[in-house]
Amino acid sequence: MIMFYEKSSFGWNSLNTYLNNTSLRCVKIDFDYHLSDEKRNSKNVIYYHKEDDYELHEGLLASPSKFSVRNMEREFLKYVNEDKQVGLVVCAGGIDCLLDVFIELAEKYQWYLHLIYLGEWEGTEVDHKGLLRIIKNADQYDSICFLNRYGMIDYNEKLEDVIAQITAYEELVSEDIAKILLKAQKLHKIQQSHKVNLYNHQKEVYELIKLEENEIIRHDSECFSIYEYVYGNDGKKVCSFLKELRKKYAKQYHEHLLEKPCRFEAECRGTCSVCENIAMNLWHKTKKPNAAYGKKIYAPVRGIERLRIQTDGEGVRTLIALNHCMLNCRYCINKQHINVFPFYKKVSVEQLGSMIEKDAVYFEMSNGGVTFGGGEPLLYADFIQAFHQQYPEWNIDVQTSLNVLAYDVEKLIDVVDVWHIDVKDMNPRIYELYTGCSNENVIHNLKMLCTRIPQCKIRVRVPHIPKYHCDKDIVYSVQVLREMGIENIEEFDYMVC
Repeated sequence: MIMFYEKSSFGWNSLNTYLNNTSLRCVKIDFDYHLSDEKRNSKNVIYYHKEDDYELHEGLLASPSKFSVRNMEREFLKYVNEDKQVGLVVCAGGIDCLLDVFIELAEKYQWYLHLIYLGEWEGTEVDHKGLLRIIKNADQYDSICFLNRYGMIDYNEKLEDVIAQITAYEELVSEDIAKILLKAQKLHKIQQSHKVNLYNHQKEVYELIKLEENEIIRHDSECFSIYEYVYGNDGKKVCSFLKELRKKYAKQYHEHLLEKPCRFEAECRGTCSVCENIAMNLWHKTKKPNAAYGKKIYAPVRGIERLRIQTDGEGVRTLIALNHCMLNCRYCINKQHINVFPFYKKVSVEQLGSMIEKDAVYFEMSNGGVTFGGGEPLLYADFIQAFHQQYPEWNIDVQTSLNVLAYDVEKLIDVVDVWHIDVKDMNPRIYELYTGCSNENVIHNLKMLCTRIPQCKIRVRVPHIPKYHCDKDIVYSVQVLREMGIENIEEFDYMVC
């Protein structure tokens, strides 16, 4: 196997120490503005001139030019062995732009393509398939392995110290990379699309992962873009339901609506670009743009789940998964969300609104709206308040633990339509044991809400938490809540994996 790695990595020279007695060889990919003939003919180094070999976008390296692809083909063919095994060690933000070229050449010459991808992803399990969404055409690789160095580099240090930390880390994992690539070399060629071998670090093996089409990125997209997910449903049934909502909306606003019969024959998710364009046009025809909120306010959004019907509140809803929570719950659903939505991106009120207004027609006609979840959404009370002022016609619900300052709760008293509150357990000892935090704020905020808003706006959930409490504890929690005057109480089971 030949392994290509990039200059922006500082510690990969130590790989040679581990490769002496293996079938792996290393070739470095480097970039230089001033290429001499000596550099162009360097052994085990491929040099590329940025201005000649790359198309630039806003001054940044964007994508290889046609000249570059031809040049790379000649250079790479010098090194690829008869076994056609090609390994790539890439750092996020490094030579990502070259990956398209490797895929093109792998298809042309029937190479086996193995990717080692280094990055920094807070809280993400690197052997979870959700992370594959950052790799364009992930199913075109024979294997992918992610290495997460989050929290291992202190970027507040001086540049030379940061480089030293990166070098030390890469030297530390060099032996692991060599072993992982040797395992990848033994894999069989994948003949079908929508499948890829993903390395499981706990089991120390590659596992064949099947991907749905909507789980694969097929186009160029900005790294750390917000992932949009359509809630699992009976697609055709939902499609018919949404079509009826569009008809009702058009009739209510005296708009002529002519929809052609649907000819979509593949698996339906309940919506498509055609339906979305019809709904968007209806919305823009009948609604005047709201004045932008005064100052720019941002919130870290991990992902957007659309078409959650009678889930997280009434009607058709969109769930906004915000980042960060103070609690450390043993069976946290957010840890699963972190894998489904591996990254977060700070967006403004206007940016978020533009992403979800394609469902605004459905919000209005079904008494639905937007549900802010988490993480803990009340940590971003200012953002939710500004969002309401920008889009007052949309109902807003929150999914919260209420373990925040009363000040943040008060900001949203007149904004939130329904509060969905997971209290964990009303016994302070059990609560702290399960979450690592006190529930004083929860109790205080619950009492405040009971005195300030109608009971129909408060929906409290009491979970059955395995190994942390028993039926008597749940009865006690419900009793305490009843004594506060709370009427809507739901018991439910945590899904423990």
